[in-house]
Amino acid sequence: MRRRAGRALIIFVFPILLMMTGFFATASAFGVHEKSIEDVVEETIARRSDENRQVGAGELPDSGTIRVLLLGLDARKEDQEPHCDAIHLFAIDTTRWTVAITSVPRGTYAYIPKEKLDWEKLDKEAALKKLDEPPIKPPEDGVGPVPVSEPAKLPAPLTPAQRDELVERAFISQESYLANACAFMGLDYGVKKIEGVLGTNVDYRVTVGFSQTMGVLRLLGLPATEGLQWLRHRQSYAIGEPQRSRNQATFMKDLVVAHIDRFKDPVAVPLARVFYSFVDTDVDFDTAYALLRALIASDISTHPERITLSMKPPYPTVERHFDPQHPLSDLEGFYASLAKRLPEKDYSGATTDDVRSELLAYLYGRLASAQPVDDLVEKEIWLQVEDEVQREHMHFALVERAAHALSDGGDAEGALDLATAFVIEKETLGLDASERQGRELLAGLIRERDRAAQETGE
Repeated sequence: MRRRAGRALIIFVFPILLMMTGFFATASAFGVHEKSIEDVVEETIARRSDENRQVGAGELPDSGTIRVLLLGLDARKEDQEPHCDAIHLFAIDTTRWTVAITSVPRGTYAYIPKEKLDWEKLDKEAALKKLDEPPIKPPEDGVGPVPVSEPAKLPAPLTPAQRDELVERAFISQESYLANACAFMGLDYGVKKIEGVLGTNVDYRVTVGFSQTMGVLRLLGLPATEGLQWLRHRQSYAIGEPQRSRNQATFMKDLVVAHIDRFKDPVAVPLARVFYSFVDTDVDFDTAYALLRALIASDISTHPERITLSMKPPYPTVERHFDPQHPLSDLEGFYASLAKRLPEKDYSGATTDDVRSELLAYLYGRLASAQPVDDLVEKEIWLQVEDEVQREHMHFALVERAAHALSDGGDAEGALDLATAFVIEKETLGLDASERQGRELLAGLIRERDRAAQETGE
C-alpha cells in the first residue's frame, strides 16, 4: 500500500486547510518548525531553478507568487488510473496577498498517443451508422437536437477504408483531452499538459478524490452527498463542463469567506490534522503553515475582491453559488427531463438510495472475498457512506483488513501507522466506540510485531 509522503491542503477547501494548518498558537508543540514567508519564497524559487536546470530551461526570474495546482481525481471504486476531473491553479501573491484561481476545464484538448487511448470504448458499428444519418442543427426550443430534413452533403461516396479512417479520427479527437491524459499517460504527463494550457509551471500539486471531498464537506457541516453532486454536475448547463469548473472555483472562494474564521482557535488543531490526512501533496507542512499564517494575517476573509477567478481557455460562464440550505435548488426538475433525453446507458434512473445500496453491497462483497483492500483504503472510500454507523463499521473493517495484510507481509510499522492514524482520527472526532476498536487493533498489532521480533531474535 502506498503511503502518503506529504499531506496538506485539499481541493475545494484548499484555503480553509491552509488556514487551519497555519493558525496554531503553539506551533512547536505540534512538530511545526516555523518558516517565514521569505523562507518559503526562497525555497520555492530554488525548487523551480533546480527543476528547470534538469530540463535545460535555465533560471527562472525571482517571483513572490507561489503556484499550487489542485486536482480532483475522478477515481471510481474499481478504477486504478484516475482522471483529472477538476483542475484549478491557486496563484498566491506573497507581496499583495491576493489569490488568483485559474480553472481549466477537464475536456480541454491534450495530445495523447493514439495507442494509449481506450479503444474498447469505440462502438465502431454505431459510429459507422452515424455517418449515414442526416446532420443536426441547434434546437429552437433549447431542449435537444433535431434532424435536418435534407440528406447529408458529402463530396462523394466514401470507400470502406475512408469510412473507417473517419471514424478513427473522430474517436481520437473525442478522447484527446486533459482528464484522459492523466488517466492514460499518468499524472506527471497530465500536469505537463495542464501547465501548457496555463502558460506557467506549477510549484506544488495537491490531489484529492471523491471520498475525501465528501469527508471534508461533512466535517465542515455541509451536505456531503448533495455538495458533491453540485460540484460535479454539468448536464443541465448549456455550456457543460466550463460552467461546472467555474462553479467549483466559486465554491472554493465562498468557503474562504464563510468558513475561514471558525478555524482561528487553536483548539481546531486536532481537527486540522484530520483534514491534513485526507490528501496527497508535495507541499510540506511547514510551507503550508507559513503561507496560511500570512494569509490569515492579511485578513483575506473580509476582502473577497482579493480572490479572483479566471479560466483557460476562456468561456462565457455565469456566477453560481452553492446553497447549503437548498443544495440542489438549481437542479430541481432537471433530472426528470434528463431521463427523456439521454440514452439508457448514460442515465440509469437510479436514486441516491439505490447508489448507496450498491456501494455498500460492493464493499461488503470485497470484504467477504480474498481480494486485497489496500486500494479502497487508499481512496478512503468509506467516506462515501452516508449513514454514520455504517460508515464507521466500514472504516474499521477496511483498516483492520489492510493493517493485518501489512503485518502479515512483514510491514509491521506500516500496519501500526495505519491503526494509529485511525485511533487519532476517531479520538479527535469524539467517536468513542470506533476509537476503542482502533486501540484494540493497535494493541493486537503491537503484540504481533513483538512476537515476530522474538521469533527472529531481533
